[in-house]
Amino acid sequence: MSATVEAGPLIGIPGYRYKAKDLSGWFDSYAELNLEVYFEDYALGVMEAGGLPVMLPREVDPERIVARLDGLILPGGPDVDPAHYGQDRHDEVMVDESRDEFEFKLFEAARAAGKPILGICRGLQVINVSLGGTLHQHLPAHAKFEQDPADVAHGVRLEPGSTIGELLGGGLPDGGLPVNSLHHQAVDRLGEGLSAVGWASDDDVVEAIENPNERIVAVQWHAEKLATRAEDPLFSWLVSESQAQS
Repeated sequence: MSATVEAGPLIGIPGYRYKAKDLSGWFDSYAELNLEVYFEDYALGVMEAGGLPVMLPREVDPERIVARLDGLILPGGPDVDPAHYGQDRHDEVMVDESRDEFEFKLFEAARAAGKPILGICRGLQVINVSLGGTLHQHLPAHAKFEQDPADVAHGVRLEPGSTIGELLGGGLPDGGLPVNSLHHQAVDRLGEGLSAVGWASDDDVVEAIENPNERIVAVQWHAEKLATRAEDPLFSWLVSESQAQS
């Protein structure tokens, strides 16, 4: 058994980049220095499932780091630039071009290496666009940004027999899987090889996609911010598949 397996599989997580001046509490002399940050909920979800989170700075070579990782989370964040799917940018869209470039390369490297990949919110959108899909650029009804991130906003109807359906579909209430809603974009045209396997119960917006043959699953809600995170089967799936990988 490898040391990686004994300690827990290594799960890479990219994040946000800020200048120190964008966050309070730093000396003026630090103003132009870069900070790499992410919400700890992703790391906690990985650790609670038995994995070890690894933060991925934007300068790391995607192929080199993916070779050392056992799995990858593509987390939430700003909108994917519509230029990637040939559309002009809606007025409500905010992008981070360097993050797009980095995460597209991370996804491509992890996919080429056969690593398991979990996409969450923006991560789902990165996966879909990377594979040639498009997005609805602005769905304000789903942007519950003023709510507590753990608050349930609607249910999700899951496809029986799908990977995500098998993981999350047992014993659900009539309204479907209860989830939060912290996004204003969603899948329009599916990317190559992907299947839609979850839909919002109230308006049928795509909420989950997957390619089980390539161990790619992605959800539009923020599983890491729900009260059920510690027992969430999505993190368990990622860690289990990453152990099989290592």
